[in-house]
Amino acid sequence: MRVSEVKVLRPCPVDLDALGVDRSGRTFHCGHCDKHVHVLSNYPPAEAAALVPVLREQRSCVSYLRGKFGEVVFREPATLIPTRQLGVRRHLATSR
Repeated sequence: MRVSEVKVLRPCPVDLDALGVDRSGRTFHCGHCDKHVHVLSNYPPAEAAALVPVLREQRSCVSYLRGKFGEVVFREPATLIPTRQLGVRRHLATSR
């Protein structure tokens, strides 16, 4: 997804980094505009692309990481490991 596809009409005047805003989730609440901000970089690419037109209609706020070639940078999804593969060991408590 290219940044030009997102088309931010009015960039936020607030420096979110200076405020220490946690953008590790898919959304966060902005105290400046009192809205939820969607962090596109934390969505899978196809889901983010489908979400952009919806957010545009709702006049929602977005944030994203921008690559040096004008692309939206997506974070790698976490690797999920089935619990049966974790090798959990059960310890029996014994009294002495």
